[in-house]
Amino acid sequence: MSLLNKIGDTYHKRAYTPIANLTSKLTDSTDYCITDIALWAVPFTWEICGLAVLEFVYNINKFGLEESSGLTLSPIFTIAGVVATTYGLNILRTPLEQKLGITESELDKEKEFGYTIKRLNELQDCETLSFHEVNDKVNDSLDDLVLEIEGYVVQHAKKIKKSLVSRPLFRRGVMGLMNPFIQEAIVTNELFPQSIAHEKAHLAGYAKEAEAQLLGFMTLFNSKDDYLRYLAYEQRLSLLLRYYYPRVKEVGESFQYVEDKGLNLRSVNRLKMREEELDKAHNENFRYTKIKIKLGEKLRSKVLFTTGEKDIRNAYVEKPLRLISSYDPPD
Repeated sequence: MSLLNKIGDTYHKRAYTPIANLTSKLTDSTDYCITDIALWAVPFTWEICGLAVLEFVYNINKFGLEESSGLTLSPIFTIAGVVATTYGLNILRTPLEQKLGITESELDKEKEFGYTIKRLNELQDCETLSFHEVNDKVNDSLDDLVLEIEGYVVQHAKKIKKSLVSRPLFRRGVMGLMNPFIQEAIVTNELFPQSIAHEKAHLAGYAKEAEAQLLGFMTLFNSKDDYLRYLAYEQRLSLLLRYYYPRVKEVGESFQYVEDKGLNLRSVNRLKMREEELDKAHNENFRYTKIKIKLGEKLRSKVLFTTGEKDIRNAYVEKPLRLISSYDPPD
């Protein structure tokens, strides 16, 4: 364990846990999405950045470089400081895989698909729970896991929110998000209930995306409810499909593959329904918006690189899938 890991772990236990306990009372006090105060601006991120650059140039001409730099950088440093205090230092924590004693496994395509499909077929008759029933059971399972891993519970917000701008966010590929200022969890589409476990993992202080993916799977997997276990293997199958069939044109081929491998009809239909929903949402975007989405993905990968997560694909698909396979090895 490095010094930075010790700082991150101490921050999580001594600072973040009481902060989350406090902010959870605020976010759980209402069913409304408090983050909507700012979320309206997310679809216009690039335009806002452009205006900020123009303002900076204007200030240089009016006040000179030194004073204009202060005007521009002071708010940025203030926001960064608040985020670091309320959440950001969790990024320094001892890696979850190290705490669990697991390492990234090499993947065997036939074994992975065979095992995951087998588990889905065994659980196919489970009763479907509502979105909010899933949330309640995720809360219980996550708390048990965090207590087992950390030795203490993080009293995070229990509610899951839907934003007034959920559809525009979903069209941009955002399935969920967590507000690092007040620890509010948001999911944009109820067809993707696995996102609840991912965002709640962030609420519990697991900042890195691969860790939230892994803990989200573990939360569903370790639940006593069969539907949550079914969701865990749906998540695993989705990761496998994205891992082995990453290009959009391969979607039909991937569905044919799992059908040929014997995946039950319920799971096949759910996969297709979600893909149709994703396609519909993506097609609602104007060409200009699609360009902004591509730029956003590149920027997101750059940010993930600075936190040691390489890029979007590694953080959300490749690393978590290898860790999941190590945690729950295919037999």
